[in-house]
Amino acid sequence: MSINRGNQFDYMVSMSGPSRGLQLWQKEHLPQDDARRNEIYTLGDVNLSLIRTMRGQTIYVTHDTNLPRPYSRKYVLQGTRGLVEGWPRRVYVEGMSEKEDQWDPVEKWFASHDHPLWT
Repeated sequence: MSINRGNQFDYMVSMSGPSRGLQLWQKEHLPQDDARRNEIYTLGDVNLSLIRTMRGQTIYVTHDTNLPRPYSRKYVLQGTRGLVEGWPRRVYVEGMSEKEDQWDPVEKWFASHDHPLWT
């Protein structure tokens, strides 16, 4: 994407859903006489942002720090013919991956597609 190497962020729209997770946690975990039960959180449970670059590329960001869930990084970089995920580290490239319905281990691509940002 060459951010700050010839490309830059141009526009962002961002929105959050209502704040419910922290209020629910207050009710379930704090004693009735705890002063923190009166705090009102304005932070939305999940924030979604779309960022457009000067070259017309789109970045989709999900930010969630409050809701319970199993561990997941959800790092994804997707282009016209393929995508790479950061955890687990895997790649799929149309017409180049071994199978159409399976991921390749990212290590398979290191030698032929070396880039300083891989590390």
